Amino acid sequence: MRTVTLTQEPTELYKILKFEGLVTTGGEAKLLIGDGQVTVNGQVETRKRRKIVAGDVIGFAGEEIQTEYLPVIQLPGFYPSRWALFPWIRSCRPSVRASISSSSCALARI
Repeated sequence: MRTVTLTQEPTELYKILKFEGLVTTGGEAKLLIGDGQVTVNGQVETRKRRKIVAGDVIGFAGEEIQTEYLPVIQLPGFYPSRWALFPWIRSCRPSVRASISSSSCALARI
């Protein structure tokens, strides 16, 4: 049995199948769920957007996934932006900010 850690609760069922690599796309996950090929807590689930919470067990293709929840702690008043993640952008010319991939500004700051 595999364990999946959720950082946001609840999470939609098809997203877990997609992000865990059990299917290649979200559309494929939705089709398989609609066909009744997925179980949640031992019962066949056909709702594509079923909300999964900690403790739920998902069954698919002979594999079981146990979910657990690990909250992400947000500091009050701290919301990272592109300026916080890439401080060198702020010092670039305004015309360069629009095209972040501009080599003249990016290479100068590396």
